[in-house]
Amino acid sequence: MNLADYLKLCNDHLEKFFLTFRADSNHENYFSFLNCQRNLRHYLGITSEQEVASFFRQLMGSISLASNDQLSGAGVEVSKIINNSDSLPFLPSPAIYCTYHIGAFRLVPHLLAIKNIDFVLVVDQKTYDNQLSLYEKAYEQSNVEGKISFSVLSAEDPAIGLKLIRAIKGGVSVLFYIDGNSGVGGMGRNDDKLTKIQFLGKSIWARKGIAFLSYATGAPIFPIVSIRDESYAPYFILEQPISIDKERSREEILNSVTSQLFSVLESYLSDVPAQWEGWLYLHLFETDRSMPVGTPMHSFSIDKSASVVFDVEKFDFFHKDGAWHLFDKEDAFVWPISDSLYKVLSVLRGSAMPFSLVSDVMPPKLFAEMFSLGVLKPLNVALV
Repeated sequence: MNLADYLKLCNDHLEKFFLTFRADSNHENYFSFLNCQRNLRHYLGITSEQEVASFFRQLMGSISLASNDQLSGAGVEVSKIINNSDSLPFLPSPAIYCTYHIGAFRLVPHLLAIKNIDFVLVVDQKTYDNQLSLYEKAYEQSNVEGKISFSVLSAEDPAIGLKLIRAIKGGVSVLFYIDGNSGVGGMGRNDDKLTKIQFLGKSIWARKGIAFLSYATGAPIFPIVSIRDESYAPYFILEQPISIDKERSREEILNSVTSQLFSVLESYLSDVPAQWEGWLYLHLFETDRSMPVGTPMHSFSIDKSASVVFDVEKFDFFHKDGAWHLFDKEDAFVWPISDSLYKVLSVLRGSAMPFSLVSDVMPPKLFAEMFSLGVLKPLNVALV
């Protein structure tokens, strides 16, 4: 396949994708939109609804293109390779390849395959459960001559560290997507498997398993970034390899290496921010994220004749998996809510209602909770 044919495939795919693309509040994409909106505001200072909507559309198109690449791997045949490294990657000796969920990220495993690299791909448990057969089928096509050894492992396997050390010592390379932050216990686990780093001016938790694997085996880490130009043509950038300097303490080394790997990603977000999938889940890694604590009802002095409204600046709704959910725009926390509560809140979103009427249609405990969290607010209220 030549580049023109591949680009036609991309354009045809996007045309079909956008025919049915929706992001309104009744569509399941809206949850992703709300997460994206919150993270763009928090990290990039983007507040314009029109700008966020355009960004989200580009982002979802980019993710769809990446998914379309997964099975065929066709784009790898026409991709340019830019080597910013003073080392030669793709050598027979085992290495740790680190990549990111940006651009044509699903082509990176195909790149290793056509370079005849024996490797293990590490994915999160959900991907392992749902897409293992797709990966195996895809790399059978890339490995048509049967030259390479390829396997997929779950990052949440309790024995993953030992398995990867054995793989490298046995001459097999490893490929990670570091920015998914998956691992034993999933993305939400905060323990000694994590290290605190600075990313986009904020403090986040990042898994330090890649750095530890390099520390334990001596294998170099090769960062690889795959992005698209304006025509959707993919290309790979091979960044400077990272080696372990054992003159410092182990924790300092692991933190420094992990920070360097995220700095590589950060350097590309200024140019192609809408190609990074992480805007949909970056909030999950924030070190200062905690469940909001409401203000007790007795802290309010409320005129019972006042009107009550839904606070659209702080909250929104989305529908997912057959149920309605409440979304906290500040910290991206989510609460499932009943259909009956949704109906009341949706009315209050559109117009104010008398305090006495709202308190009559909501159970007292629920009514108090809605005020405590700030979901509902009375007009002309004062804190005492």
